[in-house]
Amino acid sequence: MVKNPEVYYVLEGEGLLYIEDVPFELSKEKLVHIPANSKQHTENTGTVDLEFLAINQPSWAEENEEMLE
Repeated sequence: MVKNPEVYYVLEGEGLLYIEDVPFELSKEKLVHIPANSKQHTENTGTVDLEFLAINQPSWAEENEEMLE
């Protein structure tokens, strides 16, 4: 779960981004907004590495992220 909003911009590959258990397809040049305080995880569904920019505002800080398993 992230406390700050994030934007992912996909550089290469394909995948799924789950935001609150709702899947969103990821593909090259796709831009996705992740609202603040959302549970999310990403999975690579392609045959190459999934590469994306994670844009955070304010900038990412470890204390603002909670890892759930």
